[in-house]
Amino acid sequence: MRRDRNSSNNPLHPSYYHSFLTTEDYIIFIDQAFCISMKTFVKNQLLGKTLATTMRYKPKYKNHFVVIEKKTGRIIPKKYVSEPFFFFHTINAYEENGHIICDICCFDDGQAWQDIFGEKQIDIISKTQSGSLAETMYAQGLKSKAKRFILPLDTRGKGNLVRLDSSSATAFAAKNRIVLTPEILTPESIKFIEMPQIHYVKCNGRKYRYFYGITRNEQYITQLAKVDVLTKTAKVLIDKECNFLEPIFVPHPDASSEDDGIVLSVALSEKEENKGSLVFLDGKSFQEIARAEFTAPSAMVNEFHGIFLGANNKPFST
Repeated sequence: MRRDRNSSNNPLHPSYYHSFLTTEDYIIFIDQAFCISMKTFVKNQLLGKTLATTMRYKPKYKNHFVVIEKKTGRIIPKKYVSEPFFFFHTINAYEENGHIICDICCFDDGQAWQDIFGEKQIDIISKTQSGSLAETMYAQGLKSKAKRFILPLDTRGKGNLVRLDSSSATAFAAKNRIVLTPEILTPESIKFIEMPQIHYVKCNGRKYRYFYGITRNEQYITQLAKVDVLTKTAKVLIDKECNFLEPIFVPHPDASSEDDGIVLSVALSEKEENKGSLVFLDGKSFQEIARAEFTAPSAMVNEFHGIFLGANNKPFST
């Protein structure tokens, strides 16, 4: 990977990576402003501290979109940059009329890392359980939006280099860079969106319309959401008695449309720590079809990622 003095990807602060994007012809890595302090990493090895304590958010860095040709392995020499943001998961990417479209679940800054993995997580949960408005607002500080960045492959000319009428995202040439400004895909009612899943077999690296994910209500409880990136609307499944985990989309064997299938999600009870259920939703209407309840011999905790295997052990979603 290239080095750039204005990028977070430098020897002392290598960028944190959790996911990347692919299209039919390109691989896109996002060199973000959230990085590892190598100095702290070495020190913490001696002190026996965790990797999480070495993470740093460097807002002085821009986020760099590094585009690699699949066939040749060549890095496209154009420097695509945006204002800094933090992300765990990409949603999807595809090519359209000489542009690369990149959709990502974005947090404004690296504070989300501490909110999710640090000691602040305990504070957030305890404060929301007390139920006061001020403490609920404290929990609502953990916000993310689905955003679309568009990378024009043809960067000649002046003004906005994004020549797609379907998007409000922009790209302007500034010195030797292409500065990207995203379009927001989630409605204002969605304050948090994560764990995105698409019809992976049909749409990964290709143009798509829907994705599924988890969102949160005012009490910090996770709910399920279906987002339409064309109309920028969302359907939300609300159940205040449980926390939903990452949704998995399983397409109908003879699917007639992108969202023709079943969405699976594990739901953990908010009242009894060893009780849960597997929830089945219609991929189109996003209405609950069935729920299989179960009791575990011990407490169940949130998991991050799952997969559905068909009868021949072929994965439908990753």
